[in-house]
Formats: sequence, C-alpha cells, structure tokens
Amino acid sequence: MTGVQTCALPISVFAHWWDYGYWLQSIGERATVLDGGNAIGYWNHFMGRHVLTGTDERTALEFLYAHNTTHLLIDSTEIGKYTAYSSIGSDENYDRLSWISSFAMDETQTQETSSETVYVYVGGTNVDEDILWEEDGKEVLLPQGGAGIGGFLVKKSGEDFLQPIAIFVYQGKQYSIPLRFLYVNGALIDFNSGLHAGIFLYPKIKEISGGMNINPIGAAFYLSKRTIDSRLAQLYLFSQKSDYFQLVHTEENLVIENLKQQGVNIGDFVEYRGFQGPIKIWEISYPLDIQLNEDYLVTTYPLELRTTSLDKQN
Repeated sequence: MTGVQTCALPISVFAHWWDYGYWLQSIGERATVLDGGNAIGYWNHFMGRHVLTGTDERTALEFLYAHNTTHLLIDSTEIGKYTAYSSIGSDENYDRLSWISSFAMDETQTQETSSETVYVYVGGTNVDEDILWEEDGKEVLLPQGGAGIGGFLVKKSGEDFLQPIAIFVYQGKQYSIPLRFLYVNGALIDFNSGLHAGIFLYPKIKEISGGMNINPIGAAFYLSKRTIDSRLAQLYLFSQKSDYFQLVHTEENLVIENLKQQGVNIGDFVEYRGFQGPIKIWEISYPLDIQLNEDYLVTTYPLELRTTSLDKQN
C-alpha cells in the first residue's frame, strides 16, 4: 500500500467551489485555491472535474497538491450546484454534465403485504447519458435528452431493504430497471447487479398543525452513473473513508441545529424547507510518491476548451 504523508505546510489552504472564496478569505482568514471573484476560470474547471465530480482519487490529489492544499470544504448547496460545476468541469463534449434530482415518498401509495412493504417515490428527471438495458432478450436504448425517470420503488422485507427499482419512461412506455446501489440508514448497500446508479434516502419533515411529521426515509436523491461515484457523493453524502481525506470538522446549518434544539431526532441531512445539510471539512494528506504536476498551475484554457469555457462560466 502506498505510504501517506501528513500535510505540514505553514498555512491552511482550502479547496472548495469558487463561490466560497471571499467567505473563507475574509471571515475564515484562510488562503483558498479558488477565488470568490472567479479570477482563474481554468482552475474552476480542474476543481469541478477532478475534485468534485471526479472518480480518480490520485488525480484529485495531484491537483490539490499543486496548490499546496491542506483542506477540502463541501457545503450542502453543492447538491443544487452540481449542474454548474459538472458543466464547467466537462470537456468539449460535456462528459461530466449531470445533476442530482430529488424525489419524495408518496405515502398514499405505500403498499403492505404479509412479507414486505413497498414505498413509492415520485418526481421527475431526465437521464444525463444514453442508457442501454436488456429487457426480454432485447436491447433497449434510453437516450440522453429523450428518456426520463418518473419515480422509484423501494421494498423492505422485515428490517432489510431490497434492491430499488427505477421507473424509466421513453416514448410513452415504462421500463422498470433495478438499481445497483441504495443508501439508507447511514449505509451504502451494493446489490452487485442492476444499472450502475442508485438512490440516497434521507429524512423529510412535514409541518402539520401543532407539530411536525418526520419520515426518516421520506426524501430521495437519484444518483446516476455520473454522480454516484463522484467525490461529492462518496465523501459528502456517503461519508466514505479515505486514506487521504480525513473528516476533521462538521458544522450543522442553522435549520438543522434549530430542529435538534427542539428535540427533533435527525442525522446530518433532512428535507425541510429545502435540502438541509452541514458544512464538512476534510484535512488532506498525500501519497509519499506524489509529484508536482505543473499543468495544474496553468491559468488559461487550452484551445480545445476555449470555445465553450466562457459559456460554462456564465
């Protein structure tokens, strides 16, 4: 296994999406890789591509190492900004472009039998890339921009959750496709089969007269193949362990802090007047054999990206 060295730099340098640059510089009094004024757009591209949406940890570390980065910060608003930084982090063919869509349990459609309970989640989103799926011995194409998802079925037998089913819709026809992953009750379940995608279940609170109704699995995010393996999902949503990113600080937002002070029993995330989640900060360490890659210090877009970079930044 590759050795790990702890950062021993003289000052803290924070990596994050560029929106938080002035906030960290002025209030936090910390140096930052990206600037609140969006001064170096090409570094935004690297941050979006290799750190937030990327799946290769080594590449992310090389970019961060080039900027003497000591900490990574992710905030709950990055869920809604996924389209922005995945677009900015894409190549000329928008290979990273995606989004994280929310769905809600329709409790009126919950079905119970002697052996299992079926929960129905409703909402809608388009697919972010072409999906090929075999059904009844025939290959089905669900094209990007044409097909969509109308909801999910999540089954539970006793205390065990079963493989979730996504309802895809294309040209008026529905396709029920099992998803490989399900995150529920603080654990990521891999069913080792199905479409390489999944759903993330978390609590939802409804305000009712005289109080609140809490459904611990009332809300869901759909995570496509492009998003489920991203660093954002792996670190922020799934809290996956890493040799190089050590969680050192979690700060609840004011909404969740206020709910807990009222005795509401929830975890890190909740759907209540929008998606609510904490700020998380990781301290970064690096492999002993890591080398400076000066390509990550270049400040101008290469020619092949220049034609789309201005549109992405705006």
